[in-house]
Amino acid sequence: MPKELWDIEKALWLEGEEFFADHMVDDAVMVFPQPVGILRGAEILEGLKDAPRWTSVGASDLETIKRDGLAVLAYRASGERAGADRYEAYCLSTYEQREGEWLIVAHQQTPV
Repeated sequence: MPKELWDIEKALWLEGEEFFADHMVDDAVMVFPQPVGILRGAEILEGLKDAPRWTSVGASDLETIKRDGLAVLAYRASGERAGADRYEAYCLSTYEQREGEWLIVAHQQTPV
């Protein structure tokens, strides 16, 4: 599995709206714990505008499936941001390769 995918995944946690816009399909869907819930497409980018950024994120229990332009990443995430408790979640992200670029199609988080 290309290290590139895991680098993109980590950057999606740490970078802002512009990085997301460059690395996701227009109709991506993401599922977050309450109070956020399900976001799709432009809602994802809008939600990032006021969201506090993660200062660090770690991933363990890495699992990867890759087939013909599709990749699925599963892992346990541990993140920190200013003024908040450490966040622990099981995560699943699906990517599609378009014109040589990996773009996120779906992401889901289940708090540990």
